[in-house]
Amino acid sequence: MKSGEWITIDNLPLNIIQDKGYRKMMMTLDPAFSIPFNKRIKNKIYTGYINAIEELKILLENT
Repeated sequence: MKSGEWITIDNLPLNIIQDKGYRKMMMTLDPAFSIPFNKRIKNKIYTGYINAIEELKILLENT
């Protein structure tokens, strides 16, 4: 999910996806787009964090 990646990279608050500007932009890009729930975004960010930790552990073990 690119919304979670965008929030993480730009260090944005999770509730930004509830803002009118975000909703308007996404509806312009894709009228069928459904706004994800904050819980879904949190889960994606957490999963990405866990995966990054595991990749870092492997990298450190191999150096």
